[in-house]
Amino acid sequence: MASYKLVYFNVMGLGEPIRFLLSYGGVEFEDIRVNRSSEEWANMKPMTPFGQLPTLEINGKVYSQTLSICRYLAKQFNLLGETDLDTLQIDAIASALYDFRQLAISSYYRETDPALKAKKKIDVMTRVYPFYLSKLEDLAKNNGGYLHGNQLSYADLFFVAISDSLNTAYESDITTDKPHLKSLKEKVLAHENIKSWIEKRPKECSGSMIPRLQVSNTRLAQAASGCVEVLPILNKAECGNTAKMRAPTSLAGSYNTSIWEFPVTYTGIINKFHEDVGEESLSHEMKPHKCSALNTRNIRYKFTKPKIFTFIQQPHITGYILPSEQGCNQ
Repeated sequence: MASYKLVYFNVMGLGEPIRFLLSYGGVEFEDIRVNRSSEEWANMKPMTPFGQLPTLEINGKVYSQTLSICRYLAKQFNLLGETDLDTLQIDAIASALYDFRQLAISSYYRETDPALKAKKKIDVMTRVYPFYLSKLEDLAKNNGGYLHGNQLSYADLFFVAISDSLNTAYESDITTDKPHLKSLKEKVLAHENIKSWIEKRPKECSGSMIPRLQVSNTRLAQAASGCVEVLPILNKAECGNTAKMRAPTSLAGSYNTSIWEFPVTYTGIINKFHEDVGEESLSHEMKPHKCSALNTRNIRYKFTKPKIFTFIQQPHITGYILPSEQGCNQ
C-alpha cells in the first residue's frame, strides 16, 4: 500500500482539495503543516521541486503542483469519468476552479495594499464571482447535480474543498441562490470519508472575517491551536523578544504603543486595522522585518500618541478590539 505525506501551509487553501481526495479514497496520510512566514518554510522552500507548496510525497518521492497531484489521485480513486473526453472536461472544470480561486484569493483577498485591494474588490465582486458561479450552477443543473457526467468527479471535490475560502473572500455563502451548487456541496460533505475528515481536521482561523466585537478591558488569553498567529509587533529592537512575543501562549492581550507593525501576510488584520484607525496615523509604510530570517516585510503605522488595543485569539476568530472608554488592562 502506498504511503502519502502532504506538506502545505497551516490553512485549507490549495492543500484542502488534496486532503479531500485522500480522505475520499480512504487512505491514511500525514498532514504536515508549516507556517508561511516561518524560518521552517524559508529553509524548506529551496528544497521543493518548484519552490511552492503543496507537495505530496508518495512512497518517499516528492511530487508537486496542485492540479497534477489531484488528477493523479483522481485516477487512483476512479474520479476521472468513463471516457477520455469525460476526463478532458473534468480537467477543464478543475482548471477553471483553480483560476477562480486565483482571482478571488491570491489576486484579491491577499492583496496587502488597501487602496489597490478596494479597486480589485469591485471587479471580483461584480464580475469574477457572478461569472464563475453562474457557469458552475449551470453545470450542476445540467449534469444531475454534479459538475460533469451525472456522477461524482474530482472537480466536485475540488469545488467543495475550496468553497470555504471562496466564502471568506466573498464575505457570504457562495451557494446562496445557487440551489444546485448548494445541493452538490451537501452531497460531498455527506460522504462518509469526507465527513470524517471534516470532523477531525484542524480548526482554522478566518483572519479576514473579523466581526465588530464588544470591547473588553480584560486580558483575553484563550489561544487556539492550528491558527495563524496574529499580534502586534511592538517597538522591540531584539529579534529574540519579537520571537518570544509570537509564541502561541502570548498571542492575546492588551498593548499600548505608538508604533504598530504587522507582517504583510496578515491581510485580514491589516485591512481591518487600516479601515478603523489607519487615517489617524501619521504614516504607514513598508519595512523589512527586524528578523531577516523571517523573510518577510511589515507594514508600520505611527501615531502621535500611544494607542491601546486588545488582541484576541479564539477558535474561528482572530482579530483585535478597539480600545474601551475605560482603557485596557496591561
